[in-house]
Amino acid sequence: MKLILLTIWILVGVAGLAYHFGPGQGQMTRDQISSQLAAAHRYALDGEYDAAMPLYDQALSKLPIEQRAKVFEVRIEKAKLQIEAGATPKAYAELVELAPLVLPDKQLPASLKNELTSALGAAEFYGTWIMRLEGKPKEVWLPFAESSRQRFRYLSEATPPTSDDALTYRQNLERVIRLERMTIEELQGMPLPPAVGNAMSGDQGEGSGDMGEGKGPGKGKGKGDGQGPPTDDREGAGAGNLIRRDGS
Repeated sequence: MKLILLTIWILVGVAGLAYHFGPGQGQMTRDQISSQLAAAHRYALDGEYDAAMPLYDQALSKLPIEQRAKVFEVRIEKAKLQIEAGATPKAYAELVELAPLVLPDKQLPASLKNELTSALGAAEFYGTWIMRLEGKPKEVWLPFAESSRQRFRYLSEATPPTSDDALTYRQNLERVIRLERMTIEELQGMPLPPAVGNAMSGDQGEGSGDMGEGKGPGKGKGKGDGQGPPTDDREGAGAGNLIRRDGS
């Protein structure tokens, strides 16, 4: 009996070691990734960009390349964080790079494609705001404003009209239109959203960088005739945050 119990105990131990060094390793990695992304999300919501950024990088370094949708999702989230931190040109370059990988892929979910399109529109919106404050000529910033407007028009029309997302996209479309129509004096009198304030003066602030240096907006999904509801009021032009994040 003792020999049988000893044999069972040894076999259980061997099975445990096999799990730990086999499937258990994969589960531990998945748990680490989930924990890092959850922490990064909390830091992002609190505006603690320096704490969130390395967590996204750590999660990306562990994600298998086969999990393409998840990798793309995390890269988009990191780019959104960079926009808020004031590194809009760097974030925009990343999003433009992702567009031909994500948008034409029929195997990826529509929600991921919408998230990328929305992030591109937000980067172009804040880039436009920054370029205007920097005194860039209209022919430089207008193509970005037009691209942002087309992206949010596409999203507002492609989303079920009664959904919360559709309302958000319509509101963002109106913000882009107001930003485009405001005089520079009106714009200078607006309170700066964090993405613009950080870009102009933050530790990671890059201004508009090379967004307006002979480079037009990146290509991506976004259609529309460029027309939006006319408005003369300034309410909402600088209000809110175009960066979509659950819980914000």
